[in-house]
Amino acid sequence: MKLLSAVVPDAFRKSPRARLTQFVCISLSLGFYAASASAQTETTAEPVVVTGTRLPVPLDQSPAAVTVIKADELSQRQTDRVADALRSVPGLAVVQSGAPGQLTSVFTRGLKSEHTQVLLDGVPINQGLAGAFDFADLTADNIARIEVERGPQSTLYGPRALAGAIQLFTQRGDQLDPARAFALDVSAEAGSFSTFRERLSVIGALGQNASPVTTTGPSGADKDSVKSPVDNARSFGVFDYSFAASRLDTDNARPNNQYRNTALLTNLGFTPRFSDDPSAKNLAPRLGVIVAYSLSDAGSPNTIFAPRPKDNLLTERQLYAPNLEWQPTAWWHQRLVLSFDKERQVNNPNDDGFVGPTRAQFQRYQLDYQNDLTPVRWLTLTTGARYEQTFVYQLRPFVDQTFGPQPRYLKDFTENAAGFAQLSLTPVKNALLVAGGRFDHFNQFGDVWTYRVAGSYRWEKTGTTVRSSVATGFSPPSPQDKIFGNNFGLNPERDFGYDAGFEQSWWQGKVRVGANYFHNDLSNVIGFDLNGNTFNLGSGRTQGLEAFAQAEPLRGLLLRASYTYLDAVNTSSGDFTNQAPGARLPRRPRNEAFVSIAYRALRDRLTTTLEAKVVNGREDVRFPAPTFQAQNFDLEGYTTLRLLADYRLNEHFRIYGRIENLTDEHYAEVYGYPALGRGYFGGVVAQF
Repeated sequence: MKLLSAVVPDAFRKSPRARLTQFVCISLSLGFYAASASAQTETTAEPVVVTGTRLPVPLDQSPAAVTVIKADELSQRQTDRVADALRSVPGLAVVQSGAPGQLTSVFTRGLKSEHTQVLLDGVPINQGLAGAFDFADLTADNIARIEVERGPQSTLYGPRALAGAIQLFTQRGDQLDPARAFALDVSAEAGSFSTFRERLSVIGALGQNASPVTTTGPSGADKDSVKSPVDNARSFGVFDYSFAASRLDTDNARPNNQYRNTALLTNLGFTPRFSDDPSAKNLAPRLGVIVAYSLSDAGSPNTIFAPRPKDNLLTERQLYAPNLEWQPTAWWHQRLVLSFDKERQVNNPNDDGFVGPTRAQFQRYQLDYQNDLTPVRWLTLTTGARYEQTFVYQLRPFVDQTFGPQPRYLKDFTENAAGFAQLSLTPVKNALLVAGGRFDHFNQFGDVWTYRVAGSYRWEKTGTTVRSSVATGFSPPSPQDKIFGNNFGLNPERDFGYDAGFEQSWWQGKVRVGANYFHNDLSNVIGFDLNGNTFNLGSGRTQGLEAFAQAEPLRGLLLRASYTYLDAVNTSSGDFTNQAPGARLPRRPRNEAFVSIAYRALRDRLTTTLEAKVVNGREDVRFPAPTFQAQNFDLEGYTTLRLLADYRLNEHFRIYGRIENLTDEHYAEVYGYPALGRGYFGGVVAQF
């Protein structure tokens, strides 16, 4: 760590060529550090991740900087929303415009919120006029794990993956312990701000343990195998299912700030049984379908300086994604996904006297195909194709015509076809190299090429992994940029990024630390001129250090920490809404840290957790009269604490409680939108 602190800060002040030289030096230094480490360790089994390569790779061998949040951590932290789980991830800044239910954005390594691709079981789900994903309504129900991959991923995931990808994986019934053919969870919670939440989840599989029934004669000699009627039905195949639904009602703290959310997520699958040999199971195709739905009704109080007592926003989201996964041989794997998703928003009433009530709809068809060939053990060729068709419209029948004709109906149609290829090489044991390229064609602005090269190496004796990557990414103009900016000739925003990092574990994985240095050069940034028209005017730079540590010094005591240093600045003055060159990009904290202490006691029946989140060094932007030129100003830093407790009464019941914002900190993540004060919440869970 002393080595990093000596090298990285100097790189922030040097030319691009010098910074790239520093990057190479960091990579070599990390390799020297790993080779000279003296601790002899054996790590525990690593979770398998797929987001960084589209292939299953052990986490400690991933060439990408990946953080995994598993279902048991979500439960232990009493996390209802995905956005709250992401607050512990290094390199991410979660920004919420006030209370739960309001616009919630995630900035990856200081880049825009629309520069992060969000996926559900491989299906992109970024929606809306702005092209960004609003995490306000995304619950953690039925989520098995979350993978956060940082760094340009457009080569694998195309549009919106300029800064990275956040992928959610649903629970699957065929991955349940075969000894449990069925699991049911029911919970209810109540707390401050007139908050009530109910949740139901069920997961299971039918036909999981099917096998022929063999009868024996008096002498013990086997007779002909005979299947019972039940076994005959089960031998047809395995039907797996997972389903979760939840309801949240809260009034929050301000007038017109109430929030109602209904959400459900299900994953259904069928795997035909061609053989009673268990080893043949993975070679059978699985036909599945993912269905997600949410309906949110939120009051929109606006800022405390210009409150709106009547504004209301209703948002309905739907996703249907039939999919086929098939591995006909040990060396050939295929996956096909056809999806349709839709978002409907109604802003009525709307206190904006110029626009008035509006109705908007976003709908998209997607087709994604992936083909993996492994002709030899050390080589995998991944190829794929993708097609997307998006239609967006907004209806605003009462828009003011005082200042000239204003359109009452706005629309945009985008078509995207793409192909990609990636080589994954294992030249020596514990080394992984990936290299890939992608070609995208859009009906509006033509062609885009992207590439990515990444690698990792793990020293087993020392428990050390080093990794680095160089990649390009892009983010197409959003419908909002084109429609309201009166420019359908915009080009995509682009990024050139590189990073290098390491992870180190000791004492059978009970202590783990890691750090990454990253750098991004952003160009073609879309902004506005004085007349409100959009152009590719801007550029920016983000760079910094992200680090984490985890330790279990005593049985039942788990310590976690993460830290991010971010230098995110504007490098162009061509955009009217951007600050002067050298000004910090708004709402990106310079320093951000997360610390968690969890302890299990009373034979693991009681778990208590204390979490702290520290954020400082933020700036926002405003446009004061009479010039209305962009002007930076400081936002106060803040520290929030959460105290949690969970007690298991018996095999089937447990109770829990927590205090949010324990010290009643007064703060705002967005200027003018205060966060909630201290809140008390508690509930009960029944599991069968």
